[in-house]
Amino acid sequence: MHETQGEAMWGQLGGVPPHPDRGLELHGTGKQQGSVELPVGGESNSSLSSLVIPSRHRWSGKWTAILTLLLTLTAVGVAHRRANDVLKVSTKTPGEAMPTGGKTKRRNEKQPAPLRSRDSVTGAAYGAGQESVGALNGAESILGFDESPVGFGDRETSGYREFPHANWMAPAAEWHLPRTEEADTSPEGVAARRFLVELATKVCSGVGFENVDSLPTPQERDLAAAVAETLTMGRSSELVGLEVQLGNMMPLGRAVNPVSFIDPVRINRIVGSGVSSLYVEAYDEASGRFVTLRLHLAVADDDRQLSIEVTNRWVEIAMETRALVLACGDDSVSCGTTTRGLLIADHVGALVTADPNHRDGRMTIFQRVEVYERLVSHLLPLAFSLQYQRSPQALQAKAYIATRLVLQALHLHQAGVCHNGLSWRNLFINQQGTVLLGGLETLKQIGEALTRRDSLDPHYADPKLVADFFASFRQDMPAFTHEKNDMWSLGVLLFELFTGEELDSEFREGITTGAITQDELAERLQATGISSEWRTLVQGLLEPDREQRLSAEGAARIFRKIWERRKKHDKTELQLSPPEFLVLCLLRPVASSQAPRQFNNCCYPECLLYTAQDGVKFCGTEETGVPRAEEERGPSYIDSVKTLASLTVLSFTVSFFLAIASVLAVFFSFFSIYWIVFTGIHIFCSMVAVGAAYAQFRGIATQEHLEETVPIAASLPKVTEAV
Repeated sequence: MHETQGEAMWGQLGGVPPHPDRGLELHGTGKQQGSVELPVGGESNSSLSSLVIPSRHRWSGKWTAILTLLLTLTAVGVAHRRANDVLKVSTKTPGEAMPTGGKTKRRNEKQPAPLRSRDSVTGAAYGAGQESVGALNGAESILGFDESPVGFGDRETSGYREFPHANWMAPAAEWHLPRTEEADTSPEGVAARRFLVELATKVCSGVGFENVDSLPTPQERDLAAAVAETLTMGRSSELVGLEVQLGNMMPLGRAVNPVSFIDPVRINRIVGSGVSSLYVEAYDEASGRFVTLRLHLAVADDDRQLSIEVTNRWVEIAMETRALVLACGDDSVSCGTTTRGLLIADHVGALVTADPNHRDGRMTIFQRVEVYERLVSHLLPLAFSLQYQRSPQALQAKAYIATRLVLQALHLHQAGVCHNGLSWRNLFINQQGTVLLGGLETLKQIGEALTRRDSLDPHYADPKLVADFFASFRQDMPAFTHEKNDMWSLGVLLFELFTGEELDSEFREGITTGAITQDELAERLQATGISSEWRTLVQGLLEPDREQRLSAEGAARIFRKIWERRKKHDKTELQLSPPEFLVLCLLRPVASSQAPRQFNNCCYPECLLYTAQDGVKFCGTEETGVPRAEEERGPSYIDSVKTLASLTVLSFTVSFFLAIASVLAVFFSFFSIYWIVFTGIHIFCSMVAVGAAYAQFRGIATQEHLEETVPIAASLPKVTEAV
C-alpha cells in the first residue's frame, strides 16, 4: 500500500493526518493474529488497508539502550586489547609472566612448539657470573631483580616476544638428552676421569710442566686474607690452617652424618672463588673426610654502603636457591648432580663466629655456609694444561669435558633456564674426576631481565649482550637473557678446549667483525683432528650473528648425532670365536707392552675386542676427540691381532687332532713313520705361520708406538720453552 492512499482516507473523515507514530504500522489487508483492526470505512474495507496497532512489548522501548550498551562494551574491549598489546604490566616476576610484543596480529598466529628457537628476538641479553664488569655496584639496586614494569611498543625495540609461560618451562622431549652420568660410566669416561684427577693433583701441587697461573690467584689470596682477618678479629691474615666451627647443618644433596662437624674443621687450601664467595677446602676430623666450604661475603666502600650490600646479598642468595630449583626441572635437587651435572651442596649450615664484620667496616662474612663434596680444582688451569699432553688419555679427557659441557648447558635450556655465566672458573672437578657446573647464582629464566648488580665476563659473554648490558646503564632499557647467549659461551669453551688456544679479545673481535671468516675458523678446528660433527657444532655456536647462530635445539640435534655414533661405533665387536677370545686374553699382556696406545686406556680386558671404524688406530672414535689416521699403512693393528689369534687357534686345533690320531695309532698298533713326519711338518708350519703373524703384529704395534712417540719428542722443546 502506498502512503498517498492512507492520507486520502484521513481526508475523507474530515481529520488531519496525525504525526507519525512508532507504534503504528501499515500492513496489508487481511486479519493479523494478535492485532486489533480499526476500520476506517464501512463500505470500502475490501479496498483499503487496515490500520494495525501492535501490542506493545515491555522491551520494545529499550532497543536503543541495549544497542548502545553493546557498542560501548565492544569499544571498551577493543581498546583494552590494543592497550595490552602496547603495554602489558605484570605483578609477577619477569620469568613468570613473559611480556608481549607490539603487534596484535601475533595473537591469531599459531604458537610455536615448546622451547623452540627464538631467533627473531633482537633485544634479548644474557647475564654472566664473573666480577669483571658491573660487579657489586653498591646501592644500585636493593632487590635482586627489578620489578618495575617496563613496556615498549615495538617488539624489535623491546626484545619481547609473546610466548606462554608454559612453553618456557615445558621440557623439550624431542631432544632426547642422555643423563650426564652416562658420560662418566663409559670406558672412555672412566679413563678420562682418572687422568683428570691425576692432572689436577699435579697442577694444584705445582708438579709437572703445565704452563698455568699460580693457584690461587692474587685476587683470591687478598680475599682469603681479608676473610682470615675477619674470622680472627685481626689477629691473623693467614686463612690456611685456620679452624672454624660449623653448626645447624641441614641436608640438601645428601643426609648429614651424625658424627660430622662435631669438632671445628681445619681449612687446608683455597679452591676457587665465585661472585662474592670463596671456595675453601676443609678437613673434618670427626668424620675423617675432606669437604669444600663456600663462604659468602659482602664488600662495600663504607659502613652505609655495607648495610645496603648485605641486604642485596641476602636477596641474591634467596634468588640462587630459586634458580637451583629451576635448574633441576622435574628432577629433585638431590638428583641434579647425576642427571644434569650441577654442583649442588650436600649440606647448608651456619658459620659460628664472634664478629662477622671486618675491622675496617668494609666487609662482612655471612653465617650461611654451604658444604660440598671435596673439589680438587676448577677447570681453568686444566683446560689449557691439556694442550701439553699428547697422550690418548688427554684426548679422551678433552672429549669427556666437551661432552659434559654440552649436556650441562642443554639440560639447563631444556628446563627453560640459562646459566649466564659459563666459564672455566664455574666448572669444578671433584675427587672422582667428574666435571660439575657451578656458579648457579647467575642462573635466570630465559627472557628474564638482567639487573645492574649482575656482572658479565666479556671473555665468554655474547658480544651482543655486552653491548646491550652497557647500554642499559645509559638508557632505561634493561637487557634480557636469551638462549643463544649461552650457546656463544659454550662455543668459546669448546674452541679453547679443542685448540688449546685462548680466545683473546683480538681474535674474538675478528670473529665479530668478520675479519676472521668461518673458513679460517674451520681450518683451525680441523687442525685439531676433531670430527666433522664437533667442528660443525663449534662453528655454529661461534656465529657472531645471533639470528644465524645455533639455538639450543639445533645444538641438541647435532650432539645427538655425535652421541648416537659414539654409542654405535665406539664398541664395534669383532666376530671372534671363543677360542680366539681365549687366545686374545692370553696375549693381552704382550699386546699391552707392545701397544700402550691400544690397550692402556681401556678399563677392562674386553676392550681388546672392540675397535672403532675406518682406520682409527686405537680405542675410541673420532667423535671422542681422537684424530683419524692420515693414511692406512698396511693391515690395521686389530686385524693383525685377529690374524694372529686365528692362526694360533687353527694351529692348536690341528695339532690337537693330530696328537690324538698319533696316540690312537700307537694304541691300536697302527704306528707308522708317516704320522710322525706329517705331525712334525704341521708343527713346523704352524710355528712359522704363528711367528709370521706375531712379527706382523709386533711390527705394526712398534710402528704405531713410534708414531705416537715422535710428536711427543717434537713437542719437548716447545714445552721446555713454555716452562
